[in-house]
Amino acid sequence: MKRILLTIVCAVALSLGAWAQVDEVVAKINKDGVWQPRAYYLKNMEKADDFIAQVYDSNEGRLKYVLYEIEEDHVWAQKILQTKKDILGKTKKKKKQNKKLAKFFNDVEQARQSFAQAEETEKCYAHLTKVLNGFIDNGVSHSMPSGALKSFYFSSGNGFAGFYEEFSLMKKDGKNILGIKSVKRMHIPEDKGEVERQIEVDDSVLQRVRDMVEEGMLYDVSREYSPEMMITDATSWSMSIYFEGGSINSSGYAAGPDHSDTLNSILKYLSELAGIEE
Repeated sequence: MKRILLTIVCAVALSLGAWAQVDEVVAKINKDGVWQPRAYYLKNMEKADDFIAQVYDSNEGRLKYVLYEIEEDHVWAQKILQTKKDILGKTKKKKKQNKKLAKFFNDVEQARQSFAQAEETEKCYAHLTKVLNGFIDNGVSHSMPSGALKSFYFSSGNGFAGFYEEFSLMKKDGKNILGIKSVKRMHIPEDKGEVERQIEVDDSVLQRVRDMVEEGMLYDVSREYSPEMMITDATSWSMSIYFEGGSINSSGYAAGPDHSDTLNSILKYLSELAGIEE
């Protein structure tokens, strides 16, 4: 008898949990409309394959971050598909299905489109996780270019926030020239809002920057960084570092790069050399 009662209690608890999830999904779709994944490359297989084509220019840290980010979309897709199953059960005919769906959703067509998107998202998720984990297992990384440093360039800016900065270190007319430009338009007095400076530096500066790149693994970066969801009015940046035996090129918008602490240390070092306060 106790075993029967325990079984009934467990069944009721599971049922309540399932319908709590149904309520969550229904409320979200009724409020937001057709469900869409946050990650654009989980919308359809074409976008997923477009993203995979960029994997060769990514590093392990970037790929692990992507796997972490898409997990939330995967969980929501599963919830939506389970909700479809809980509401429709074994009902096959579309007319009867619509009657059941209408008891929960304000717009039956929005619900059906959400189910379809969740199914497509799960296909993309399975495809992406298999490919990305394969790259990670086989070791995705980049090596330090050989030879001396020839030039270093970094710029970043945000038009909405009103700032732009540019750092360059290169040989010019047989001299090592460090150039820094900083423009800040908001909340800064006009006479302090723009700084531009060029100074000549020793070969030791280029060697120091090269050492910082190698020791801080700044060479192990992806070619491009961008968020998994749409963001407007964010900061964009670009970095190019050339050596005798190769180069490092990377850029991004609202994301990245890996080893940013190393990059910030280099920029701080160069600013101090030029006598510019942060």
